[in-house]
Amino acid sequence: MKLKNKKNIKLSVEQRKWVIEVKKALLEVDLHTQGKIKLKTAQQLLAEL
Repeated sequence: MKLKNKKNIKLSVEQRKWVIEVKKALLEVDLHTQGKIKLKTAQQLLAEL
């Protein structure tokens, strides 16, 4: 997934880490929708608590 309007925005270290984690999560969702990986359901995640 590529963004069309990339701007040079200065982010803090914490913000950069958050952006990296969100990108990873979106990649996992994309792979899941392609059927390449299987993600846990919300019910499965709650059962782990």
